[in-house]
Amino acid sequence: MVKVSTVIGADIPKGQPQSGRWWKTESTKFSKIKKNKAAKKAWDRKAEEKTKMQATKMRQQQIRDQDAEEKRVAKERRLENVKRREENTKKNEIVQVINNTEKLRRMKKKDLRKLVKRDTN
Repeated sequence: MVKVSTVIGADIPKGQPQSGRWWKTESTKFSKIKKNKAAKKAWDRKAEEKTKMQATKMRQQQIRDQDAEEKRVAKERRLENVKRREENTKKNEIVQVINNTEKLRRMKKKDLRKLVKRDTN
């Protein structure tokens, strides 16, 4: 008499895969995957974490808005300073009106380069 015994649940070693890709693992059915019930979060904890995340996102947005506002104000101030400096330099310029255009023809090239046309209003 021959005894036939089957081992249930024992992992039988598999051979080489037909594709030759030995590093790939054999996939199991999604329904066969055991899920840990303790790993699931309680609804209260989920809601609490969600409110915390919303609060942190709001705070981050406030900080970003504040930084953007500070940059905008600094840029405005810088532009105003540049404009004021330009106006001051224009006020301090010494202006000499040339009525006789023949003087321009007699001038040397270096002197002509120094000339700038301006409104005298």
